[in-house]
Amino acid sequence: MSNSELLKISGLSKSYNRHKKALDNVSFQVNRGQIIGLIGHNGAGKSTCLKSALGLITSEGSIKLLGKEPTSHRAKLLQEVAYIADVSVLPGWATPIQLINYMQSVHPKFNSERAYTLLKSANIPIKENVNTFSKGMIIQLHISLILSIDAKLLILDEPTLGLDVLMKNNFYQHLINRFDLNNGAIVISSHQIEELEDILTHIIILKEGRVTLNSNTRTLIERYHQLEIKKEDLDKVKNAFPTTSVYATIRGNLVMMFADIDPEKLSTLGKVCRPRLRDIIIHIMKKNDLEVKETAE
Repeated sequence: MSNSELLKISGLSKSYNRHKKALDNVSFQVNRGQIIGLIGHNGAGKSTCLKSALGLITSEGSIKLLGKEPTSHRAKLLQEVAYIADVSVLPGWATPIQLINYMQSVHPKFNSERAYTLLKSANIPIKENVNTFSKGMIIQLHISLILSIDAKLLILDEPTLGLDVLMKNNFYQHLINRFDLNNGAIVISSHQIEELEDILTHIIILKEGRVTLNSNTRTLIERYHQLEIKKEDLDKVKNAFPTTSVYATIRGNLVMMFADIDPEKLSTLGKVCRPRLRDIIIHIMKKNDLEVKETAE
């Protein structure tokens, strides 16, 4: 294990029945400084993958979490790995002081002084019950507790389900401004790329338990260009690029996505620009869906 490597998964497979694999030969690694988005439809295998990586369920393959096998070293590893599935769930009867005292009693790497500092900066009343808080206050309280653990790896599994757009944005901004990426890394599972695209350093796409993309986000964005054309120019584009397809329609014009094509060549056909990361991911996932459908047929 290198000094930067925090998690390495090799050939991970998991079956719940004979007919379908939840995970099928999944391999990737997580290094310090990375914010990795584990992206995929509901049922793609994201939660199974993360629970396997943490040793919460057993799977076939090799897993090294902080250099150790997670199932046999789970108690020790969870002192340095924080796993959160839902940031909006905290006991309503408790006060922040009670939650801090509880965390300090059960987690050896919980820093109560840091927790109080974070709560003060977020204007969270520490003596009032959680059930009197707004959703936004609960999120700030929860993330303050999370970030008060000296964790090397933070794993978030669909953490913002049920939150509105503003709350999601506040959650992620607070997260990346407080977590120390110089010494750790974050893995975020989601099926909504639009809420993550501005913070991710890497993208991993799961499709029916398989990795269909594993890329640095900057490298991925640099590969793609978006072409906007008038409907009457579609045949001309099809003649030049027979396998391409229409990605979307904007203002009555057709939009297509191209990878590894000279933008100057595309500019002779229409308007060329860099697409957003979310559009690239949607394009790739649609392409994967089409390939699976064609294979089935």
